[in-house]
Amino acid sequence: MPGPRGPIPMREDERQRRNAPDMPVEHVQVQGEVEVPDLDLPDGLHPLVVDLYKSMGISGQAAYFEPTDWQMARVTSYFLNKLLNSSKPSAQMLDVVNKMLSNLMVTEGERRRLRLEIERSKPQDTANPVEDNIVDMYAKMQQRMLEEQEQA
Repeated sequence: MPGPRGPIPMREDERQRRNAPDMPVEHVQVQGEVEVPDLDLPDGLHPLVVDLYKSMGISGQAAYFEPTDWQMARVTSYFLNKLLNSSKPSAQMLDVVNKMLSNLMVTEGERRRLRLEIERSKPQDTANPVEDNIVDMYAKMQQRMLEEQEQA
């Protein structure tokens, strides 16, 4: 079932609701992995096509991809590759490729329309070398002051 038309909805945590949502936000935990197939397309691959396909494999929506979705991603990549390598790009083909990419939830807007929110965790190690140096300098200054007080 496609998502609603119209403006892109706000993220769930940004909304203020007094009524029940018309469509609940789906948060899915998946066990097992679907293998990402190699792109392996004929013709010379445009670097943008390769980068887009690789990024789809590490993006959050990839958790929803089944083998058929990956094959659709390969088909979409094939047409995008044709478009980017063409000496006369077609606006109609660009429109079709854009719709295919939308169906693969490639953009934030499409994911929001489908009520899918990706919550990327922050890295645990957020050490700041500048902060660490300041803290070290402060600790050394305190140590010197204590040593001076003991000598006096």
